[in-house]
Amino acid sequence: MISIVIAAYNNLESVRYLLKSVYRQFGPQKGEVIVVDDGSRMCNMNALKSEFKDLKVVRLEDNRGAANARNEGARCALYDTVFFLDSDMELCDNAADEVARIMSNDKVDAVVGTFKDTPLNRSVFTDYWAFLKSYFHSLPTEYSSTFYPAVGAIRKRVFEDTGGFESMIRGASVEDYEFSIRLAKKGYRVLFNPKIMVGVNYKDFLTNTRQSISRSKKWGILFLDRPKFDNHTTTLSQGVANILGFLICLLFVVSLFNLLFLLPAGAGFLLFLYINRGFLIHVLKKRGPRFLFITVILYLVSSFFITIGFLKGASYIFRSEESRRRALYA
Repeated sequence: MISIVIAAYNNLESVRYLLKSVYRQFGPQKGEVIVVDDGSRMCNMNALKSEFKDLKVVRLEDNRGAANARNEGARCALYDTVFFLDSDMELCDNAADEVARIMSNDKVDAVVGTFKDTPLNRSVFTDYWAFLKSYFHSLPTEYSSTFYPAVGAIRKRVFEDTGGFESMIRGASVEDYEFSIRLAKKGYRVLFNPKIMVGVNYKDFLTNTRQSISRSKKWGILFLDRPKFDNHTTTLSQGVANILGFLICLLFVVSLFNLLFLLPAGAGFLLFLYINRGFLIHVLKKRGPRFLFITVILYLVSSFFITIGFLKGASYIFRSEESRRRALYA
């Protein structure tokens, strides 16, 4: 039996869309579904109870962020397996059954899935972002270095023993990375299973960029205490590629005033292509040259802003532990 936990805030229609995909494959005989309303003011999540049989809605009076809402959902969960889902997605066919099958093995501590390579909301940017997320979140072969609650199931006792998500970290930020550090220190392991898949409704370019800067800044702060890369998304090669993308953008702008800078910009660009050759070849095979061109441009631009965020976080190496904590919780 599984307890599905969905943290939601002011997005009734998105939650309704997700629940339709959940209830197509999941019913009371398989467990329970809990929606944690994180202090919504623009909608009433209780309205969903009339549409979805045995749905549980936990109402929080104050909006305190996704980490706190997930902790509340896990606390209310009746079953040993807590399956977290973000509220802006759909659950692909048989994903819930796959979670149940894997977690039926008592030796499994946790499992995470992956993301479809096409978004629920199609646009040039969201098509690119979905393809990027799908590729890099599918890199692990057996175990994932990160437990991400967008699509992750964990033993309730393991979750409680680790202390749950850090509720002081507001928004959809780095609560997953911070939690994963503590999870690893406890000796727990996170399986990766690509059959557990979700489709996602991604943010637009400007919103995504703001979130990426904030997230990478906080990731940089965490990196100061744990200088270790992950085996997907934030890998060493990804880190190098992002820094290269940042430098290429800078050199290109400077070359508008001095052509001599075109040479290092071109050399950096070739190295950038080489480091990302696996991903770019995959893009070319699956989507063709036009999408490849768009991907390279957007990848460079995204790298620029992600690196800005990381550098802001890394600058906290000169600050006190208290300053780092305040920035992490901001």
